[in-house]
Amino acid sequence: TVYLCNMYYKSQTSCSRSGESKAGTLIHEWSHLFANTDDVVYGRSGCKNLAKTRPADTVRNADSYCYHYCDAQ
Repeated sequence: TVYLCNMYYKSQTSCSRSGESKAGTLIHEWSHLFANTDDVVYGRSGCKNLAKTRPADTVRNADSYCYHYCDAQ
């Protein structure tokens, strides 16, 4: 079960490089369920830094899936 807070409902629907989106939030949350991810770091800059410094942890980081999906759009 994924519980969505008010911030989700105030977010734009489609992915964006400038902020949160419903699509990105759902990908992030679904990655916990389907890819057994954790919240290692949050945010685009955190994900970029993680990929450079600890690439093995990128695979288990939920926001990495979110930004990978959104950047591919």
